[in-house]
Amino acid sequence: MEICVARPSTWIAVLAAVAVVTLPGRIEAQSGETAIACGTREVRYTPFDPSSTKKIILSETKDSSEAPSAKDKKWSPQGTRYLLLQSADFNKPGPWTTTVFIGGAGLNGRLLKLSLIDHESGGVQVQWLNEKLLFVDVWWGRIVSVDLIVDINSRTFLYKEMAEYGDITQPCR
Repeated sequence: MEICVARPSTWIAVLAAVAVVTLPGRIEAQSGETAIACGTREVRYTPFDPSSTKKIILSETKDSSEAPSAKDKKWSPQGTRYLLLQSADFNKPGPWTTTVFIGGAGLNGRLLKLSLIDHESGGVQVQWLNEKLLFVDVWWGRIVSVDLIVDINSRTFLYKEMAEYGDITQPCR
């Protein structure tokens, strides 16, 4: 019986040929398992969890000294109300707190104070919808936010839901 010993270059060539033949099928199988159809990806909404350690507090204050400079007012579409955004200091370690102060017509010299406590670095976006409604988007993590619609007149939340973006962060096919 004769034993044949191949040279190292022969083994490299054989391994390369095996990899070329088998690897593409394995890559396709793995990506097929994790990728979802592009048309089915969606943001998933669920009711806000009031037991969360993250807090959303709406209150009133007469103390305007808490609010940021009035030069940074963001006016409602018709100019009857304004908001002042006191953003979190992202230079300090998180989680962070952002406060939105709302003033103007119908608030009798008071300010509404919306405190968004323990959010993540995605921050807070605020946008007037009309003279009485304010849309707020708060990021609780990398793929989770809370969407709010605040009724300034009644000082209530008309809408408060969690938004989970996990599907749309995944590759699709």
